[in-house]
Amino acid sequence: MSSFRIPLMLDQGGVAVLDDLDLAYFLRHSGASLPVRLEHLAARDAKGRALPVQWLRRGELSLVAGQRCGTLLVDAAASKTVDVFVQAGPQELPAVAQKEPHGNAVTIQDQKGSLHVTVDGKPFVTYRYNTKDPELPRPYFHPLLGPAGQVITQLGEVPGKRVAHFHHTALWIAHQNFAAQGDKPCDNWQIGRPNSSKIEHVRFDSIQNGPMAGRFVERLHWLNVKGDRVLLEETRTVTIPRRAAASRVLDVEIQLRARAAAVTLLRTPYHLLAVRVVNAMLPAGGGVITNSAGAQNPADGAPADWIDISGPLDKAWQGVALFNHPGNIRQPTPCLQFSRQTIGLSPSHREPLAIEAKQDLRLRYRVLVHAGNVKEGRVDAEYQAYRKPPQARIGPAERVPAT
Repeated sequence: MSSFRIPLMLDQGGVAVLDDLDLAYFLRHSGASLPVRLEHLAARDAKGRALPVQWLRRGELSLVAGQRCGTLLVDAAASKTVDVFVQAGPQELPAVAQKEPHGNAVTIQDQKGSLHVTVDGKPFVTYRYNTKDPELPRPYFHPLLGPAGQVITQLGEVPGKRVAHFHHTALWIAHQNFAAQGDKPCDNWQIGRPNSSKIEHVRFDSIQNGPMAGRFVERLHWLNVKGDRVLLEETRTVTIPRRAAASRVLDVEIQLRARAAAVTLLRTPYHLLAVRVVNAMLPAGGGVITNSAGAQNPADGAPADWIDISGPLDKAWQGVALFNHPGNIRQPTPCLQFSRQTIGLSPSHREPLAIEAKQDLRLRYRVLVHAGNVKEGRVDAEYQAYRKPPQARIGPAERVPAT
């Protein structure tokens, strides 16, 4: 087995994220043989000091030409030059020395139908996926905890009762009006209606813990109303970076593939990523909805890069913002603002969006949980950092003596 040094040049310090990276393919150009030993991954700055580094898999297959790709994370701190060391080949060599970090700061535990996420030992969010339960026709996130450790999401308009908008399940992904070519429309947003359908959990491709981030990759099926045909195959990738409690993050990526026939996401405001917070944080309780244009309690359908809802909870303000990735279709996207209660990002709010047979739609979002109001939580600055993260140029890999 051989050891390789991969130089990274960053335009600024911070956490470098190299996404959709086929590391095995990259190393083969430098004469490496498989497999790549990711357990021996390490990074150093220009002075030889160890840096936190982590590899996150994307599951069985990546989104790039069916290759096995992943995400390389390197916390370069203030350094703009970083060396990443990786080993490849059939024989074992001692791991490259690395002092930090130890252990898993972000953990995801699978507990009988739900994933429990902790950051630095503190609960952050629970993901409920047991769609075999007839009461759970689609997965959702709840509870989502705010900076002070309080639950900030709510199940429905009237908590604990199956009335009114009970289908507003905390933080969720769904669509009220979609149809396969030649079929009647389906609705997996509302629950218990004649045309209600299901988003079925199939399996997890991977669940990963780590010192810098956790990630799970899930396969789901968007079914027709009868539940006997798959219309869309979804790969859902959720990444939780290590962050301080005052500004925690969920990165959500959705890949929708039309199976046998084209599927159209028909016009409706009720989709795709949405959040319902507890009543105390709503505008009726003194809170406010703000979008990236600076509008407060904006009209439903107003396009924006992000939308935020912040409000008081036990006298301390906190909020949650939904970020639309700049590479998404129809950016800035129309935003759902339902009765000053539920907010969302809705790309087919104004016009349909078609996914051709055996073609993909890829959408990326960030959920920011923050302390304070929209200004104190630096929501726009957070979005600008999301929009333009540190850029890293990767140089050719060089074989080096094993250490």
